[in-house]
Amino acid sequence: IPGDAARAALMALTAQPDERVRKAVADALASLLHPDAHAALVKMAADEKNPIIVSSIVSSYAAWPQEDMAAFLQRPSYQNMVASAAIRTLRQQNRQDAVPAILAVVKAGGFPARELGAALTAIGALSRGIKDPSIQPFLTGYLTFPHKAVRNAAANALGELGDLRAIPALTALASQKNNASAPAASDAIGKINALQTTPIQTIDAWKKVEALQRKTEELEKKIESLEKKK
Repeated sequence: IPGDAARAALMALTAQPDERVRKAVADALASLLHPDAHAALVKMAADEKNPIIVSSIVSSYAAWPQEDMAAFLQRPSYQNMVASAAIRTLRQQNRQDAVPAILAVVKAGGFPARELGAALTAIGALSRGIKDPSIQPFLTGYLTFPHKAVRNAAANALGELGDLRAIPALTALASQKNNASAPAASDAIGKINALQTTPIQTIDAWKKVEALQRKTEELEKKIESLEKKK
């Protein structure tokens, strides 16, 4: 583990003109998990123009949940690299309060397929347990996206979300044998069923039992009525 002198030496290199050096310095400081090193990275992120380096710094914030990620979600960058890093970090921190901000950024567009897929999965995972009825239809809309990776991610996100309302759309996708995302939809259905406190099969069985009980009660009443007439 680097000592104070080594850490100070790295911190002194954060303003190096060579981007490759700054990237290496940022990665090295992030690996230290030291308050002083983190403070240096916060200052570095504020001044840094290279989105690759900023993204690397933002990724290191997962260990520092006190940092406000909102600015990085809104920070313009090539292919939304910085926003993507912020979303990954928020997911690692399990920041459910960040879902509205993530939704807004994703709706604004500009994400490549892989990063869009990762954002959808983060939304699904973070939204589990949140009573927001708009999440399920939002994710379901991506099941017909042209890019396979996004469709797969949308299915996975719905599986993470665990909302039973997604079952019909996922079942429709799973039944399309020529659709490369059919297996992902099947997996998502399995996840949703597994997340239920009471499995769907058990619920159906109880409904049948209740129906039989009602019929039995009706029959008993008819028998009682006939006996009274005797």
